[in-house]
Amino acid sequence: MKQYWFGVHCESQWTAGSSWKMVSPEGQITDAGEIVEAEPPRRLVIRWQHRSKPELEAKASRCARWNWNPFQRGSALHHPHH
Repeated sequence: MKQYWFGVHCESQWTAGSSWKMVSPEGQITDAGEIVEAEPPRRLVIRWQHRSKPELEAKASRCARWNWNPFQRGSALHHPHH
């Protein structure tokens, strides 16, 4: 993820109910939340909220969902974002 998202990385135990955070290269937590669902290797759902800008912290939390499905010799990723 670091190479595609400005050097940030994610920290979590990656199990349902565990905390999740996105951390900048400087160590600042930019987003934080929890793992809502985790069904490796098929599904991951994260609820999160911005932490780095006060104007964004006031907004409601967001939910991101990833579904992987077998496709040919690999996987197809479906990522509806709410």
